Amino acid sequence: MEKIRIDIRYCGGCNPDYDRTDLVAEIKQALNDHCTFDDGIGPADWILMIHGCPTACASMENLPLDRCVTIRRPADATLFVEGIRTGYTSRFEPLRCHP
Repeated sequence: MEKIRIDIRYCGGCNPDYDRTDLVAEIKQALNDHCTFDDGIGPADWILMIHGCPTACASMENLPLDRCVTIRRPADATLFVEGIRTGYTSRFEPLRCHP
């Protein structure tokens, strides 16, 4: 089975409420069997926008919003991981950035 490709983008980190890099490490560990990360080969299936706080002010201009998932807090990452692991991406529908 082909692995899901995930691209990870970070906000500028002006006032983060949590350690964003630690959270991404946890996501990668949880999804290692299902996903590849930032491999640069072709378009990503999902783009994770890792915002450090609920404001989520980082620009997502020029990104394919239908594939973007906004992470504002660790609980959002849990929803994303569960959705990928189970195959039910509807679990993280509230985090999706639709055009």
